[in-house]
Amino acid sequence: RKRDSGMEVAYVIMAGTAIVQLPLLLDVLNAAFPSLGLGRVAVHMGKVFRLILAVVCMYGFWLFVSVFLPRTVTDPLRHVSGWLHIAWATWLWTGTFGHFLLASLSAGGVSPKPASKPAPTVVTSSEPGTTGVTSETDPVPATNGSGPSDSTPTRHCAVCNIEKGPDTHHCKPCGHCLVGFDHHCPIIDNCVAELNFGSFFLFLLFGSGGLMYAATLSLPLFWGCWITGSPADAPCREAGAISLVFLAAFTLLLATVSLLAFHALLLSLDVRTIELYKLGHDHDSLSSLAQALIARLRTWPPLAIRPSSRARRLVFNRVTVLHNLFPWLTITAEATAWLRSKHKAA
Repeated sequence: RKRDSGMEVAYVIMAGTAIVQLPLLLDVLNAAFPSLGLGRVAVHMGKVFRLILAVVCMYGFWLFVSVFLPRTVTDPLRHVSGWLHIAWATWLWTGTFGHFLLASLSAGGVSPKPASKPAPTVVTSSEPGTTGVTSETDPVPATNGSGPSDSTPTRHCAVCNIEKGPDTHHCKPCGHCLVGFDHHCPIIDNCVAELNFGSFFLFLLFGSGGLMYAATLSLPLFWGCWITGSPADAPCREAGAISLVFLAAFTLLLATVSLLAFHALLLSLDVRTIELYKLGHDHDSLSSLAQALIARLRTWPPLAIRPSSRARRLVFNRVTVLHNLFPWLTITAEATAWLRSKHKAA
């Protein structure tokens, strides 16, 4: 019966891992087959995904403290190595969960002010490959590595009644236009734009580090029980489904590292996600798109290190010592400012 209950926990762990990755799968399928309307499913389930991800983060830290730390270091509170493991895991978990809260709960960007007079004609269409985003069919403005061209004419959004600049786009799930819009992320159930892109990128960075650490700690137990040993061995029977945590950690690690690498590549190209989809729509073939992107990578000096690049403005300038090491201080400051604004409004 103990073995059966252990397998039931294993099924729960694997099901939770699959649910956490479901938003990514829906987003990919919606990009490939927009006619299926899968983006609506991700939008409606966004808050559920965000809650599940928060629970997974907290449960993972509890597993580390209660299960894997004692297996890694005997009596960890009496040894320096145990305290080093605790400090490292706490730093990774704090960075992951803290930046997750900052990215998901804070405003993604600034909404432009409503226009005094609406434009006479409005042409709207769905952005190719982007979940729940609508915008005009204007081509992507040419850039020289320092951002969109200032000479690009403004466009009008009929929903928000504003004149939009070249870097402003309307997000259908959120219901408003945002400056510096990158994409709507179903995982955090929020827009990723000018104000929270740094926190979103750091969430992926800390999350990748935390999952890599979790996979490293859980690998010996998985290897001994399922590769070189047998689940019927006494240590494996005692561990039960915990021996399968490595599979969940490794699967989530692959997804998180893929997202991190994708956005790191876009930062090096100084291109936003929505601009990449537009570039893909404007090029006739994948090879021509690849040539255009490679040309941007070969630009010297690199686009990412220029003062006006997205990497410098949204990530590197935000990675201060306090923001990087202690994201809870940033959360406290933003929560205090939000409470003050509510008090003034009342």
